[in-house]
Amino acid sequence: MNKKTNIKGNLTEYLDSYANAWLFSGNILVVKDNEILVNKSYGYSDIEHNTLNNIDAKFNICSLTKAFTAMAVMILQEKSLLNLKDKINKHLPEYPEFNKDITIHHLLTHSSGISNYNNLDGFFEKIKQVFYSKAEFVKLFKDLPLDFNPGTEFRYSNSGYYLLGLMIEKISNQSYEEFITENIFKPLGMNNSGIYNECNILKNKANGYELSGDTLRNDSFSEWSKFAPTGGIYSTLEDMTKWNESLIKQTLVSKEAYNKIFTNHISNYGYGWFINEQDGLRKYSHNGAHNGYMNQFNIYPDENLSVLLMCNYRFANVHDISNNILDIVLNNKQLKVSKPKKVDLSIEQCKKYIGEYEDPDDDDNFIVSLENDKMYLQFDETNKFEIYPISQTVFNHIHIDEQYGFAQDGIKVWGDLYKKI
Repeated sequence: MNKKTNIKGNLTEYLDSYANAWLFSGNILVVKDNEILVNKSYGYSDIEHNTLNNIDAKFNICSLTKAFTAMAVMILQEKSLLNLKDKINKHLPEYPEFNKDITIHHLLTHSSGISNYNNLDGFFEKIKQVFYSKAEFVKLFKDLPLDFNPGTEFRYSNSGYYLLGLMIEKISNQSYEEFITENIFKPLGMNNSGIYNECNILKNKANGYELSGDTLRNDSFSEWSKFAPTGGIYSTLEDMTKWNESLIKQTLVSKEAYNKIFTNHISNYGYGWFINEQDGLRKYSHNGAHNGYMNQFNIYPDENLSVLLMCNYRFANVHDISNNILDIVLNNKQLKVSKPKKVDLSIEQCKKYIGEYEDPDDDDNFIVSLENDKMYLQFDETNKFEIYPISQTVFNHIHIDEQYGFAQDGIKVWGDLYKKI
């Protein structure tokens, strides 16, 4: 048995055991040296109709879309229709409210200072569900003060990529979907990709789901047309394999353009990609999450390795899964997943952890409670779930591989320490 066959077996064993131990649904691709090591589906694309996921299922890739938007901008530059140093008011003069120093480069690198529309009051409760014309939507954030002077800081902003989408449409005299289809999807043979719209019938769609307590549910409605250039593309595993191949072989634009895309311009961000290192390897990556979907795409150019997870459970722990996949491929490691065993903890000990906790750097609070001898962690009215002790101070989510460590004055959640109030 050769090494690659061994690695394939180890990957399959790990992923199968993971899907058996935890709630997981999605499609996974692993490509090494142009050879597919994993191309697998888990879970259900449609729970209501008992339809299993398959490799042809169409997933919303959310913010993985930003790499396509950045590529569209580079294509326009290579056609001499724009310059990355152009001020945005050159191409969007109808919005003079935006700072005159903001360039296309600033939008691509989240360094424009334009406030992220996700932070608008009522965005998740109302704005994302309502149809707006393009002018109406821009009006929601165009008059807001800059978060910082252009080019001086990095702060992730969907607003910037929305403006890039408007620019692409205006310069090309095409809709965003038409331009992406003609210049990226068709040349690469991505025939099962497009712009996601909740109202359209999309055959073989993987529906997005959230976890509310012990119950899976459809995520809330979003009116998706406004999100096209920021997070609105849907695709399949086969089509994303073609996209990955084009990135590795650099087929759509010049080598110089790819170098700019994959350069760390500011705070580990390039054009539509995070640029950093992992285990001493260069890493190009992006996450994409919204409305029942969670995606992770990692490219390790030094190893000619790509890892893609497209999940239709919003709570999927794609970060740890992709890290374990890297470990298996690089070190031919065997990993088999099982749920941590519950340890006995007295009611008195559990009561010490009951209370409200807050993030000192944010407005996020949550509550730890004890009900019928079971511990619960609650973030909001619908996001309440059971946790169980796996040591004297560490608890695990009952349904997913997520741990919460209690300290004397707080609890560590997702790497952040929340203080007890």
